[in-house]
Amino acid sequence: MLLILGIGIIIIQNMISVDYIKNILTCVGTSLISASITIFLIKFDIMDMIQSSSMEKFGVIDICNGRDHIFENNDMRDLKAHNWEEFLRQSSDKTIDIIGISMYSFLVTKNILTVIYKIAKKYTIRIVFADPFSTEVRLQSEEENKPNKLKENIEWLSKKIIEEDKTQSIKVYYSKTLPKAFIVRSGSKMIITPYLLKGPFEEPTIVASNTGYADNTYYETYKNYIEKIIETAECLNTSPTVHR
Repeated sequence: MLLILGIGIIIIQNMISVDYIKNILTCVGTSLISASITIFLIKFDIMDMIQSSSMEKFGVIDICNGRDHIFENNDMRDLKAHNWEEFLRQSSDKTIDIIGISMYSFLVTKNILTVIYKIAKKYTIRIVFADPFSTEVRLQSEEENKPNKLKENIEWLSKKIIEEDKTQSIKVYYSKTLPKAFIVRSGSKMIITPYLLKGPFEEPTIVASNTGYADNTYYETYKNYIEKIIETAECLNTSPTVHR
């Protein structure tokens, strides 16, 4: 409103021939325009502070549109990784957790399996798939118009990982319930993408750390979720898979 009023006064002063009135209107108009710009900038700075404070409180390092864009803007945050291998190697507790439904596009298409095999000697790696024999997986496949595709991918991948792992550091699990999000935890940092309609490569993705100070940070909430899934999951490394 101040901006519009200021501009209006500047326009009016151009129509007046009396110099002192013209000068007064020019000063008033300029002042109103300057005030409106200042108010806007202050408001913008305050909103930015609120957003930054909220993100810090819940341990959010960054938010991006899909997991494929995670490493594009990391120079502005604390991720300190330019690719998946660098991110996985940063694990502060030498543990890496990867949770998802079939994760074929992530593990195979993006060649993450090769990275995992390469670093497995120095880390404990836990990979959790959805149970390929579950009703949820069957329904999910039908929803994606790919009957049995998810089941086939999960079975093939889980078997491949166990057979090709020479370090015995990679543990493979079948979750009792369908994972609600694609999650990669590398020590104190975690990448979280919910399974919505488009898939984890396009859905909103949160990069979180254990540095938040809220009662329930994103990192703590999903860390507990991971542990609960693994606690009740079937470990394929220690027991033969039961074909149902």
